[in-house]
Amino acid sequence: MAAGGERTETVTELGWEPTADLWPWWLILLGVGLLFSLIFEFRRKDRWPWLRRAATLFLWTSLTLWGLRPQYARPAKAVRVAWVTEALPDSLVQAFCSEHQIGELWEAEPGLATHKLLPAYHVPDGFYRPDTHIDTLWLLGEGLTPGHSRLDSVPRWQHIPRRELTEESPTPTPSFEYDYQQQLGLPISLAVRIDWPTDGGSLVWRGPAGLIDSVASDSAGNLAHRLSTFPTQAGRYLHQWEITTNTDTLTYPVPFVIAPAEPLDILMLSGFPSFEHRTLKNWLGEAGHRVAIRAQLSAERFRSEFINRPQTNLNRISPRLLADYKLVMIDAPVLASLSASEWQTLQAALNEGEIGLWIQLPEDFTPPSVPRYIRQRLFPSLVSGPERLLLEGQAFGTTGRAELLTSPWQSAGASGSEKKASFIQWAEGFQQNIYLHRIYNTYELVLTGQQDLYRRYWSAQLNEAAVAYPSAVAWKPSPSLMFAGKPQTTGLILQEGTPRGVLLQEGQLPESLPIVQNLYEPVRWEARWQPATPGWVGLALTEPARDTLWAYVLPDTTYPELQRTALQNAFAKASQEQKMSSTETTLVAKPIPAFWWWGLALFCLAFLWIEPKL
Repeated sequence: MAAGGERTETVTELGWEPTADLWPWWLILLGVGLLFSLIFEFRRKDRWPWLRRAATLFLWTSLTLWGLRPQYARPAKAVRVAWVTEALPDSLVQAFCSEHQIGELWEAEPGLATHKLLPAYHVPDGFYRPDTHIDTLWLLGEGLTPGHSRLDSVPRWQHIPRRELTEESPTPTPSFEYDYQQQLGLPISLAVRIDWPTDGGSLVWRGPAGLIDSVASDSAGNLAHRLSTFPTQAGRYLHQWEITTNTDTLTYPVPFVIAPAEPLDILMLSGFPSFEHRTLKNWLGEAGHRVAIRAQLSAERFRSEFINRPQTNLNRISPRLLADYKLVMIDAPVLASLSASEWQTLQAALNEGEIGLWIQLPEDFTPPSVPRYIRQRLFPSLVSGPERLLLEGQAFGTTGRAELLTSPWQSAGASGSEKKASFIQWAEGFQQNIYLHRIYNTYELVLTGQQDLYRRYWSAQLNEAAVAYPSAVAWKPSPSLMFAGKPQTTGLILQEGTPRGVLLQEGQLPESLPIVQNLYEPVRWEARWQPATPGWVGLALTEPARDTLWAYVLPDTTYPELQRTALQNAFAKASQEQKMSSTETTLVAKPIPAFWWWGLALFCLAFLWIEPKL
């Protein structure tokens, strides 16, 4: 099987399992035969010849129908798995196909996303080929995992240490993914799934300062858990996963790049000041954020306050005023009382993605109160876009309605269908950077001496709610899982100009990095390179000058083990998709009977013709 872009096919015979039979029709025919036998027996004096004829006719018809019956079947194991690779050994592929009895494999072109093609099962003689089902192709490759492609816009690592496929010495198979580029002030959360051997085991997450978190398997040997930590300093860190069983220990590197937190420019439009408002204002100033506060005393009277920034006129919300801020925090009643011109100005800034909008809702907020405060103003004006609505720290976009439906904002008095209909209707139009937040009296944390918890809570909330301005240059290593000695492609997004840069690796001299423009996307540039040794590698642009962006290169010794496990996981996932797809109900007919069925039918017909002469 050739590597790297050639399309090849390997076909093996598949097993078939029967799914339907004709016993009800056979019983109906038996009853009809007996009925005719009784009729002939009572209407003729010479009863036995007619009885023999009826019995013979019944035997011939039933056997013929049994032989000619449509024999329905489905493929017992017919899963399509595909991958993208530059260096996948043929022996590994053939062994994998043989082990799992995979009917055929297609090797797709590098760089393509997930595809769907018609299956082409190899079937025994007499069966028709199914042509109604669409099967799924899973693309794998260097750093690619099931369901992810090179075109994924978010750089993710998925670490899958080696897995022994023999039953004598099974090892745990962990699978976890995370964004290795983090920001200071946001919690780091990792979802991990481990299938342990029968004796179970434990997982320990260690950082430079020691133990961060740990978890043990349950009685069933399975683990689906979420581990988290809160970074306190910016920088590049190499953490370790230690997975221990009674027979084996796996250690795997987990790199992080923690970007420093940037002060936010915040415009607060508040109503009557409260303890929550006052505590939040003081904390924002202590955290270094630049805050301007406009408190509404009456319909036409305002009071202004400034923290870490010069004084300006806040009596009127104008485009020039909003250009100086990244986040607007507004109480829901104040939003409802904005003048038409102020609301149009705020609406234009939202639709252009220039600001983030934080709406502070009352503590007793429930979905039915949305039309009174927000609906009539927000929904008719917002345009769809790639941003998201954040609900109490949960990202929500075009595909995130399930998270919205599980929000604690659901009212206890509404039925399940009413809740769903209400929230789906409520979610329409929320495609901008809008954050809805209820007042929780978090100032009580400060009063009880839990300042650190208060700081973490509001740091996470504000960083999530603020608009993430797209950098003038952003990059994504592709494939996202990088290995030493393997070719890599780095994607750059540059709105204007021609980028020039160098590749930096610790302990080595800077290397000039040629950057080529993508013919189909003018704003996209690509740099192809090959890291020589494991470790941190950075891209430093000289034109335009930008901060160095870092990623981590894994040792190349883990490459075959990761690739083998990736194939294993792809097959398992494709098998699960196969069970839930229409293949489960797709039937393949075999209307042509075997020869000996015809012979038995002719024998019965001949016996029926000869019997009166005996």
